[in-house]
Amino acid sequence: KTIVMAQLIAWHVLNKVANNKDARFSKNILIVAPGLTVKNRLAVLNPSDPNNYYEEFNVVPSGLMDGLRQGKMKIINWHMLSWDSQAKLDNKIEKGQLRTVDKRKKTEISDEAYVREILGDMASASNLIVINDEAHHAWRIPAESKIKGIKKEDIEESTVWVGGLDRIHRSRGILRCFDLSA
Repeated sequence: KTIVMAQLIAWHVLNKVANNKDARFSKNILIVAPGLTVKNRLAVLNPSDPNNYYEEFNVVPSGLMDGLRQGKMKIINWHMLSWDSQAKLDNKIEKGQLRTVDKRKKTEISDEAYVREILGDMASASNLIVINDEAHHAWRIPAESKIKGIKKEDIEESTVWVGGLDRIHRSRGILRCFDLSA
């Protein structure tokens, strides 16, 4: 599955580098993982990583690696898509106050502020390619829904994941979204 992700990234970035005006492709890649362990494992998708899959599995000929490195990539776990994720990361929430997915007061921030928080140094990127790893965790179901046999926490998680991508799309545009699951 990770090699397929590498192929998708290479296809888009190298085609965009070859023809910058071609709107079908993008050099801006956002990868969303289901947790920190998977997020760390996906570092091999960064062309600058010494163990990158592009070279290790000959996904891209060595002569095209410089072109591939022109792409911008950010790998996050889905928790970053929660509105209070940055406060958690910055330790602005006292220990013991951390709550499960989005059970705090709803403090709305603009889509622009949200995107800047989530994308960081890629905040000005537009027309992103999104790759959802373990995408079966992301559903479009209202958080207040009750579905027999599915835990409320799983419904809330899926809503945060997809809702976060909706906000990014409204603000920056998502050109393509690839959902992959094993």
